[in-house]
Amino acid sequence: MAEERDPGSVDGRVRRVLSGPTVLKPPLKGGGVAGRGVSSGGAESSPHPDPTVVGDQARPPARTGRVSAPTAIVGTERKRLPVSVEDLKKLAPDADPKVLAGALRFLGGYVAEDASDRTVVVWGNQLQRAYADLVSETLARSQADVLTRVTIHLNRTMEILRSIDLVAVANATRDGEGLGRYLGRLSKKIDTREELRRASVELDQLAKLMSAAMDDLLALRAEIERSSQRIDELGREVEASALAAQYLSTYLRDGNEGLSRRFLERSMSLTQTALQIRGSASIRESQIEQPLRLISAIQDVALVMLPAWLGSITSLTVLAGRTPTPTEAGEMAFQLRKILEQLQSE
Repeated sequence: MAEERDPGSVDGRVRRVLSGPTVLKPPLKGGGVAGRGVSSGGAESSPHPDPTVVGDQARPPARTGRVSAPTAIVGTERKRLPVSVEDLKKLAPDADPKVLAGALRFLGGYVAEDASDRTVVVWGNQLQRAYADLVSETLARSQADVLTRVTIHLNRTMEILRSIDLVAVANATRDGEGLGRYLGRLSKKIDTREELRRASVELDQLAKLMSAAMDDLLALRAEIERSSQRIDELGREVEASALAAQYLSTYLRDGNEGLSRRFLERSMSLTQTALQIRGSASIRESQIEQPLRLISAIQDVALVMLPAWLGSITSLTVLAGRTPTPTEAGEMAFQLRKILEQLQSE
């Protein structure tokens, strides 16, 4: 490597002239440096001067920051309330274990230092709103179109069956049908063979319509049952929230009388909602059973009893020249009464 005087320097310092580029490469194993070609005799094999190589040892060590003290975040220390299951049992000895567990969960998310009027106002409010929504959904399902249609079909079926006078039909003759039809307009009775034939056609239509609605009734029943189960689950959450509010009212009685009183008011309001949910159990059970009652009527009457009865009265509507025996007429009248009793019990 050559040296020369710097003609531009004042003190005549020696400037080192690099005849090749400076390359940073790590040292090789055994003390060699990458980039130098050495012959088998140890002499340099290249006539050109080597570039200046600076190994890893020449690199300055990286600076690492050290934390001299723990990091502190300004805020309020979160403290758990001193409450246990035994404390809650003292307030509600007969409470369900799920209610006690739910109350502990609500209290676990409460920070006494952050308590305010808004904390009390919103306590359990979402649960009460969810209950109101579920009640609206259940009410809408109890008034579903399929229930209305099937109920109308059943009422029409009973109306037709009640108006049939089998004795008059059995005694009617072709010559007497005109008078029977005239009297039928006054009494609204089906007392001729032709009127019975038309009634049989309508009854058959009603049976088919009700049979087609069975799948919709089953689906509706499942939806109402799911809603009822959700209401029961929500009721336990409401009871847990009320119990937690009652505990907070007791806990804050000495330190913050105003919040204590408002938590007690919220507890009473939530308890009232819980009582409403419990009291609605029988009504909800009836709503679940309503589609089942209609399904039972369709299966037992529309699909079994009514078709059999319609088949038995064919002799009165088709075989006009044949008069049924008293036994046949009595049996048909008995079957008609059984059908009406079954429909009225549903």
